[in-house]
Amino acid sequence: MRWWPTFGRSAKATRRKAPHGTLARERAQRRDAGAARRRRGHMSWAVLLLMLALGTVASVTVMYRRTPMALHYVVGQVTDRYVYSTVSFQYVDVAQTAKRREQAAQRVPPVYRRNPLVVESAVQVLNELRQVLGDVSPPVVVGDEPDTSRAQSLVAQLDVAGRELLAEALEAEAAQKVLRELIETALHAGIANREDIEELVADGGEEARITLMLDEGGNVWSPPVVARDLRTPEDVVPTVCDRFLASYPKQADSLRPLLAKVVAAVLQANLTYHTTGTREARQQAKDAVEEVTRTVPPNEVLLRPGQVLVRDDLVKLTSHHRAVYEDRQSRRHLLDQLVTMLLCMVLVGGAAACLTISVPAVVRDRGMLGALILGLSLQMVLTRTTANLYFLWLGSSPFVYSALPLAFSAMLLTPLIGAPAAVWSGVLGAVVAGLQSDETAAFRIFLVGTAATLVATYMIQGARRRAQIYRAGLAAGGATFLLELLFAFRAGLVGAAVPQVLLSLSVHALLSGMAVAISVSALLPLFEFIFGLVTDVTLLELTDLNHPALRRLQLEAPGTYHHSITMATVVEQAAEAIGANPLLARVCAYFHDIGKLSKPHYFTENNREGNPHDELTPRMSSLVILNHVKEGMDLARLYKLKRPIREAIEQHHGTTLVSFFYQKAQKAGNGGDSSSVQEGDYRYPGPRPIRREIAILSIADCCEAAARSLARPTPERIGALVDQLVVNRVRDHQLDNAELTFAELTIVRRCIVRTLTAMMHTRISYPPSDEEKDERPAHQSVPPSTAEKTKRPAEDAQPGGDS
Repeated sequence: MRWWPTFGRSAKATRRKAPHGTLARERAQRRDAGAARRRRGHMSWAVLLLMLALGTVASVTVMYRRTPMALHYVVGQVTDRYVYSTVSFQYVDVAQTAKRREQAAQRVPPVYRRNPLVVESAVQVLNELRQVLGDVSPPVVVGDEPDTSRAQSLVAQLDVAGRELLAEALEAEAAQKVLRELIETALHAGIANREDIEELVADGGEEARITLMLDEGGNVWSPPVVARDLRTPEDVVPTVCDRFLASYPKQADSLRPLLAKVVAAVLQANLTYHTTGTREARQQAKDAVEEVTRTVPPNEVLLRPGQVLVRDDLVKLTSHHRAVYEDRQSRRHLLDQLVTMLLCMVLVGGAAACLTISVPAVVRDRGMLGALILGLSLQMVLTRTTANLYFLWLGSSPFVYSALPLAFSAMLLTPLIGAPAAVWSGVLGAVVAGLQSDETAAFRIFLVGTAATLVATYMIQGARRRAQIYRAGLAAGGATFLLELLFAFRAGLVGAAVPQVLLSLSVHALLSGMAVAISVSALLPLFEFIFGLVTDVTLLELTDLNHPALRRLQLEAPGTYHHSITMATVVEQAAEAIGANPLLARVCAYFHDIGKLSKPHYFTENNREGNPHDELTPRMSSLVILNHVKEGMDLARLYKLKRPIREAIEQHHGTTLVSFFYQKAQKAGNGGDSSSVQEGDYRYPGPRPIRREIAILSIADCCEAAARSLARPTPERIGALVDQLVVNRVRDHQLDNAELTFAELTIVRRCIVRTLTAMMHTRISYPPSDEEKDERPAHQSVPPSTAEKTKRPAEDAQPGGDS
């Protein structure tokens, strides 16, 4: 049976039967009509803004393609078709380039450097030798060990006559200096071990060469030296002796063997292999070799059926793709760009019109609209940027599609503006991402993006913990992986490279999903702050009953606090029944009456003794009652409550009439003339509720207060009362702006009746014992039947009521 009223009366009949105050109601209706026109105008401008903003971003990201199309091949794949070149292009012959560079590196001779410690050691031995030769006594023995210096060891091998002869030859400072210069000259030219020379000849042949590093910084190099021409210590000793003995021709024969022993002991090989220098020299030789390029004419066969792809094939295909892309870019002109922009504008405009029809609340709300535009714009930019960076760092690959953040806007916007609008943004973002790629992958990207959007939206909807965001990211990555794997099988990418494809796809998809989850987790608080929106995570924090505002309610207005807690239970169940946000409904119920903190004793639920309204005029009493909405808004701003909660405080009474004081004012009119009493002065300023959660709160608020006035709250009486109150709200046009349908209104009514019946169930009255009869005061001896007949007036008929 339909319980809502019909509206078939004519305007004339309605005006004839209208009660006093109809003019004020008509003025309110005209105001509402103007507001409706303004809302329609706002929605038109919102659609235009949506089309321009998103269309511009989509056009820029589609045209700003700095990467060629992605390759659809991997190493090890077996091709199943012919692939021909469509333009002339050049590619780098990787194998031939590597071969030439390796040959150039092998031609670089090894680098040797002179060990400066050998020269210092030789000079030190010569200086010690002169001192030792001046003392002709035998070597000093300390304990069981003789002096182990090289000079002492050398002198110990000579007899007394040899010592004297050698001391006489080296006694002059000039002779000592000549010998030192001859040895330094020989070491500066470089002396090598015979074993090293033989190893060089064995590796490089008779023409094997080396390069000498002439300074420690590696800046001066000698020309290549043939290894066979290097001198060993055995080659240098006779030369040094001959040059030194040229100054002692008479003693040359006797002095030569002594001097040869000294020079042989002093001279050591000082050329050592320099690993770092050799590696750098060979790398420089490799870098100096230019890449070997091949030119491929158009219509050349690039791949044949059954061909197993190797790395050179992928290089050739990448170069061909780049050439095709550059050829298209060079032929693109202004007309192409205008056509692309027009297509994007038409696409976004059509999508915006669908959004206006399906989710008008998002278009009407500036905060939601701003979050939608910014979130979807970020996804378009991120998909374009990801593709560009992927190509720059990793090259062209078919795995790039699994790395695109296609679920970003859906994950970001679902907690902020709801699942329907978030799915809309994700699907539109997937379409734009398809346009950003080449034609062959557009449908693929659209399917993957849509699937990731739906999975992410389902997983993150109603998320109350940050961990649920990361689970949603992993789920979106898993959906992307599965679809990309199916496309890989379909395109023949798997073949013999199953492990590589599975690993690449899973890493790309899951890392992309986690990156999106981390970004969303970081951006959600920022979006809440900028656009005044609220997520379930924030709402869950506001359910803490230790919030300062709620603590004040407990202490200063305990009746209002109890009413708010009761309201939270009622509206939460009703919101959950119609698919609204039950957490938002609960939080709004907690805070909707905090404005009563300014004058808590003027409201019936907080009265203990007396009625302060008895001393006030009806107009003053109504001002006190009406003012709790304004005071609530001030407190909401003080406690920095989110915008949806402020809307609940402002809208939960709509423009309802404080009927008790309005009727009292009419009765108190001069001589019974009530024409001076304006109905508008006794109505709440509004606005009327818009969100479904606030509309539920508005209905439940009056129903809960009125139900408490029933003497016997049976289910039938509660149901009849709720039906009447809901009908009154509809007839008073309080739900005209609400996003509730009549079907949802019916569900809400049933939930309110069921919840209030459960909360106000009657209890059996137990007879008192004899002791209790004797101890009970006289004023408590009223029979139960009489007590049941004592009832509270309804909230709209009691002083201090707020409706």
